[in-house]
Amino acid sequence: MQIIEERLDQLEKRRGLLTVGSIAMMVAIAIQLSACGKDPAGPAGPSTNCDVSDKSALAGRNLSECDLSGLSLTGANLRSADLRSADLSGAILEFADLSGANLEGADLRSAWLSGANLEGADLSGANLEGAILRSADLSGANLEGAMNVPELSASQEEEACWSDCG
Repeated sequence: MQIIEERLDQLEKRRGLLTVGSIAMMVAIAIQLSACGKDPAGPAGPSTNCDVSDKSALAGRNLSECDLSGLSLTGANLRSADLRSADLSGAILEFADLSGANLEGADLRSAWLSGANLEGADLSGANLEGAILRSADLSGANLEGAMNVPELSASQEEEACWSDCG
């Protein structure tokens, strides 16, 4: 009889652990969904998830108002990402795909954008002081109201949009 009681006690303890384990698993799944870009703030509000550790999974993400200063995002896929008012100062974005990205009001001071694809990106009101844009594709990029735009090549100047870009 004592053995049966001991076994029942063990089962009760395991059931309690299973409940705790189930809750922990649900929390882990919620965190994983958030890291995969299922951002609860949605496209309207500032981002609540500024994790950019997976450079290949950043396309279309809401990273508005994120502090990404000084990060290495070389070759990152940021196509159509929302980077409004993000701090990208000193970030390394060489060969990054920022085509169609919204960089309105972003801080791009001293950012390295060599070879980056900024085709159709919105850089209106962005601060580009000291940014390196050598060989960056600025075709159709909106630079209306951008501040401290560095010297561009003749083709970059011609391909970018400077006014009435809407």
